[in-house]
Amino acid sequence: MRAQMTETNRSKGNGRAAELGEWVRSRRLASNVNQRDLAARAGMSRSYLCDIERGRGGQPSLQCLDRIAAALGADRTEILAASGIL
Repeated sequence: MRAQMTETNRSKGNGRAAELGEWVRSRRLASNVNQRDLAARAGMSRSYLCDIERGRGGQPSLQCLDRIAAALGADRTEILAASGIL
């Protein structure tokens, strides 16, 4: 039962985190960049980028969001809107 509850909670996820993750993933795929390369460009681990794309964990810092946006060639306001900050 506990595993089922955990999975249910995980699948619901944090709405904003899921939106941010979907935005990052869609921009990354549109740029034809894999997770490892984007993570290297943004100065973070691939596993952390994967967590962001899957909507896991807490809200990334503004610095982290800025690095992801820059690595994707996106405007800061786009990623801040996707994360729910704007």
